[in-house]
Amino acid sequence: MIRKLLLLPILALSIAFAQEAKPAPTDTTYTLKRSAKAGDKIEYKLTVKASVQGIDGVLKGTAVDEVKKFEDAAYTIAEHWTDSKIEVDGQESDGPEMDFSLTYAPTGELKTIAGGENLDEQYKTWFVLYDSMRSLRLPDKAVKVGDTWEAKITPVTANGNIGVDLKYALDSTETVGGIDSLKIKLVAKQTNGGTANSEMTLWVSKADASIVKIDGTIFQLTFPDLPVPVDAKYTLERITASK
Repeated sequence: MIRKLLLLPILALSIAFAQEAKPAPTDTTYTLKRSAKAGDKIEYKLTVKASVQGIDGVLKGTAVDEVKKFEDAAYTIAEHWTDSKIEVDGQESDGPEMDFSLTYAPTGELKTIAGGENLDEQYKTWFVLYDSMRSLRLPDKAVKVGDTWEAKITPVTANGNIGVDLKYALDSTETVGGIDSLKIKLVAKQTNGGTANSEMTLWVSKADASIVKIDGTIFQLTFPDLPVPVDAKYTLERITASK
């Protein structure tokens, strides 16, 4: 016991010296700007869990994003949902096979939606809401861990008069699936056309501002074919990327 007590001052001095010798941390800033080229593909695993009037359901599938056009940081992707399955109360069935053409502004704002014959105006409005609840809107200046920024979706006829407030915070840096990423917290709140809101965590590639992973919950999300809004646990995780 005496020997251990004698060692304590030495240990304390060693810790103090190490703290003094360690260089002071610097505030690293990150400039988020989407970069890509036509032909780039990213494949994601998609999982959505929800309960509708006491009935639990799970949608699982694969979403493949292919860049069709990229110019001055504005870009168009072809998004294909495939291999989807729907499980309701333990019974599994095939889910939807869907194709979209999505055009984004340099800030990450969804500008136009196109698709097959099933993509009517009601579904386009829903997709704007769904996209906004887990979307990345890029800050207009370099940010560091702890910084926050905001964005808005303004109600206009073209988006079905959907209004949403988006608040972001750069939480930390992490490596996800071998990709150096920024971990960003998102709180979204619908301000016009409904009461949907979300709490999401987004992991974004430092290299090109592409989505690496999204995880969180969308609350009170309306669907065209459901009688009531639902809370949905949402996960999107990158599987592969080709460049």
